[in-house]
Amino acid sequence: MKYILHIDTSADNGFAMVSHDGQVLSHKDNEDARSYAEALSNDINTVLSDAGITEADLAAITVCGGPGSYTGLRIGLATAKGICYALDKPLMMDNKLTLLALSEYYNSEIKYDKYLTILPARDKEYFISIHDADFNIFLAPQHIDEEQLLLNINELEGKILTIGYIPNTLTTILSNKNITIAEGQEIDKTSWARYSFDQYNCNSFVTISSSEPFYLKQVYTHKPNKIN
Repeated sequence: MKYILHIDTSADNGFAMVSHDGQVLSHKDNEDARSYAEALSNDINTVLSDAGITEADLAAITVCGGPGSYTGLRIGLATAKGICYALDKPLMMDNKLTLLALSEYYNSEIKYDKYLTILPARDKEYFISIHDADFNIFLAPQHIDEEQLLLNINELEGKILTIGYIPNTLTTILSNKNITIAEGQEIDKTSWARYSFDQYNCNSFVTISSSEPFYLKQVYTHKPNKIN
């Protein structure tokens, strides 16, 4: 029996969750990102208690590594690392773009040739990933501008499902291709529980000391104004 603790602090709506052999046992939602630092530990204790287990019973901890809020991602990963170090448990990290596509891949009655996930970054900039019909990576998660996004979409062939955020500027282009839209930016807990159990059985663990959030964005720097 494998109990896994899940942590998502990537957006305004985060949660802590315990799954058991791929099934959700308990979860605690948090809709105030500003309280993650003070509330996350209590939320974890709550879901462990509701599941009838202790931290020692956990087989692994998995965390949504982003993309998302810089501060939120740091809090979630730091908390996960602390538990892993304290209890000598393995750590798994999942990209939010992958997690958003999972629900459609697992639950849709229709199977698609490509699963295109889009999330907003800055103005006219996006996070994007593409999985193929077998949910293998076709385009690894990355941060691109609108021009690059259009190029990627125009090169896609077959039956395509887009998940996440669809900007208005793309609706015309999408309607001219064989693309179905499934908007939504929240992680499906049931799908994540199933996926993390499979990942655990495949020993898909990350190195705790060197793991960093999936920021994906390039850092913008500006030269200070000169004082004459």
